[in-house]
Amino acid sequence: MSNIDRVSQLHTNFHVKFSDAVETYGSGSGGTRNISGNTPCHYELEEELASLHEKEAALVFTSCFVANDSTLYTLAKLLPGLFRKHVLSCHQSANKQHIH
Repeated sequence: MSNIDRVSQLHTNFHVKFSDAVETYGSGSGGTRNISGNTPCHYELEEELASLHEKEAALVFTSCFVANDSTLYTLAKLLPGLFRKHVLSCHQSANKQHIH
C-alpha cells in the first residue's frame, strides 16, 4: 500500500483535492524548487510555518540533502575555518586511536 493510498483512506476528499491541485498548479517530474521554481503553495506553507513558530519567516527545503548543504554552506560563510578545524580535530582523534 502506498502513502497516497493511506492518505486517501484518512481523508475521503483526498482525490478531489489532489486533482484540484494538479489542475491549478500542474505536475511533472521536475518537482523541486530549484528546477520548477516556486509556486503559491511554497509561499503559503512557509508563511504558515513562520506564523506557527512565531518567526519572521520560514524556509522549506526540498530534501534533507538540500537542507544540510545549505546549512553547511551558511555556517562556512559565517564561521570561516570552522570545518577546517573540525576535520583536523577528527584526523587527530583518529591518529590517537591508532597509536595504541
